[in-house]
Amino acid sequence: MSRNYADKLKAIRKAEGMTQKEFAEITGLSLGTIRNYEANQNEAKALIAEKTLQVPKFNKYTMWLMTDTTVPTSVQIAPDLSEIETTEITLKVKDGVPEISPKKAILTSLSTLNDKELKKLQNVLSRKGATFLMELLEQENQDLINLRGFRKFVALMLKDLDDQAVREIWDRIEQKNKGETDALPETMQKTS
Repeated sequence: MSRNYADKLKAIRKAEGMTQKEFAEITGLSLGTIRNYEANQNEAKALIAEKTLQVPKFNKYTMWLMTDTTVPTSVQIAPDLSEIETTEITLKVKDGVPEISPKKAILTSLSTLNDKELKKLQNVLSRKGATFLMELLEQENQDLINLRGFRKFVALMLKDLDDQAVREIWDRIEQKNKGETDALPETMQKTS
């Protein structure tokens, strides 16, 4: 399934106060490419989104760009959220890891939701309540949430594949783990 990221990439550029030329320079994309997708002459495909997310300054937009959701407490924002709103949380650092009081994290997250999003959350909580939240806190779900950059991008692309394609990818990974590198594409083979 093809996806056009043009409007979102333009929103990111504008939120950062950048010209098309500045955006081209920092992302390594050509100015023509940016002009074309912003004018809706060409689609901004996944490769363009990937190149954009490789720029550290744009990491905070990963979740929004890929899923239309944000997680302000993990410094994931949408361009319409100001930097001030996302950095309002006073972080304590313990062993190099930011620490936020659970109450403050929850309240800050809720304060960024619009009425439609609050209604959606209310519906989910009224139906599934704490079960949903506990599932969200499971380690493997946290591992998925905490993926960054290209790894997150690849994980999100898997959801659009049919079961057979995912099984083929899984089989190749299993073959790689067993050392059967002949069956793998060259890019997946271990280099010595």
